Amino acid sequence: MDARYTALHDDVYRLRDEHLVPAALAALRAPPGELAAFAREAAPGVFALPLLTPASCARLRAELQHRERFARSTGGALQRPNSMNRDGVMLAEVGFDALLDDLRERVASPLGRALFAHVGGGSLDHHHGFTVEYSPARDRDLSLHIDDAEVTLNVCLGDAFAGGALAVLGHRCLAHAETPTDDGEEAVVEYAVGTALVHAGTLRHLAEPVTDGSRVNLIVWCRSARFRQANGVPARCGEWCARLIRG
Repeated sequence: MDARYTALHDDVYRLRDEHLVPAALAALRAPPGELAAFAREAAPGVFALPLLTPASCARLRAELQHRERFARSTGGALQRPNSMNRDGVMLAEVGFDALLDDLRERVASPLGRALFAHVGGGSLDHHHGFTVEYSPARDRDLSLHIDDAEVTLNVCLGDAFAGGALAVLGHRCLAHAETPTDDGEEAVVEYAVGTALVHAGTLRHLAEPVTDGSRVNLIVWCRSARFRQANGVPARCGEWCARLIRG
């Protein structure tokens, strides 16, 4: 991060207890069975839990906007998250390494052990974190894809928006990513500010169009070197792939 930059809210660079919804803080410290019960299955393979308080979402969003303004005023260029999104930032590039570590260790890893051990969730050890922003005037939606992750943690930071839901279409390995959706696999999950959606990276999904306002999300692709060494990158088709299970 540029040494000339002065943070607007320096507390948001770590995940502090006061940033978390109290029930989530307690659940993340509980045994895996209790945590799994706390996380609501909002769609097949997608679990939702209230995670960040509205105030902490607002402070983090404000800090990101402040960082964007600083980059523009100094002629700097922020690295965008991937080839599919024009808006958002690579969080490690702007000083959020510690926050990403905290989110993986304190949030994604307990959830991975509780819900996604069969796809490497029990041994998460590195990550790629970024933000995305959708609005009618810029990136409105995102086409069908799977993530380069064993477990994806997706937290809606706000602000006010309409549309932009998460649509899911079943688990697939890369070899079967283009196969038809089976009965019972397709579902839509609405985002809510402060709520985390957690799913395996192999879950096919897309972002429906945002029709009003702006939706900002913090996304952490959590990865397991042990799982990747054993299963390849991308992972070879295994028992978790619905196409293999259903034939």
